[in-house]
Amino acid sequence: MNYNAVISVHDISDDSGAVIEPVSLAEFKNYLRTEGFTDGSSIIATTPITLTLAQGATTVQDNRLISAVILMLARSGTVYGQDTVAGNKTFSFNSATGTVTFLNVGGSGGEPIDITYGASNGSGVFNFTGDDSLMNDLLVGARQLIEQIGGISIVPHTWEAVITNLCGMIEIPRGPNAVIWSLKDCYGNAITDYTVIGNFWKYLKSPCYPEMVLTYQAGYVFLPKPIKTDILRLATYMYENRGEDPKIEGFAFQLASKYSRNLIA
Repeated sequence: MNYNAVISVHDISDDSGAVIEPVSLAEFKNYLRTEGFTDGSSIIATTPITLTLAQGATTVQDNRLISAVILMLARSGTVYGQDTVAGNKTFSFNSATGTVTFLNVGGSGGEPIDITYGASNGSGVFNFTGDDSLMNDLLVGARQLIEQIGGISIVPHTWEAVITNLCGMIEIPRGPNAVIWSLKDCYGNAITDYTVIGNFWKYLKSPCYPEMVLTYQAGYVFLPKPIKTDILRLATYMYENRGEDPKIEGFAFQLASKYSRNLIA
């Protein structure tokens, strides 16, 4: 009876060079800010101000907001969230000009915009540094957990897999973008005549041998936004919920679930 099987997959990524994490510390801090996180030691809230979004306008500007961080914004009494691109009940903010932008225009007679803001270092992110080491570790841990649950390689990894390919067309595990470095039969003899199919997720069409040892590198070149967002969401969850948490694995791969290969951990 012919069958295909992934017998084992071992990470030997020391051969892949230094890892550059797909989410930076600055992006993590900025994401925390947009999710409403505040650090009292570095951001001191000022007296709230009220601006007016003119009828038919989409922006408000105030020099007091230049180089500031918006901690809370309410439009006509409804609290809005901050996003890169303004959308329904969200806004975008340019701290360099002190300009707030909405998707929808101001209503008849104008709308009140209540803003609580604080001073920052002008970079648009919090300037606290006390948790930098922890936050970097959480970004790595979040990325690794999503890789494990999804059976994928977000950053470049070098893998050594033992596979049986008696039916042919076995998917090379822990993709995408697998590049084969070596293939050996079960006796340790090098195999140079093999066929790989696929542009993104790769499949070993032949040879159809048992218990081959495949060494290869895999990983994303351009990371899909849902995966990056899931890394940020998971790292934020771990930052706010310290210690062991059985909910983490179910939380970890929600937006990016379509990229899962559901392979062995």
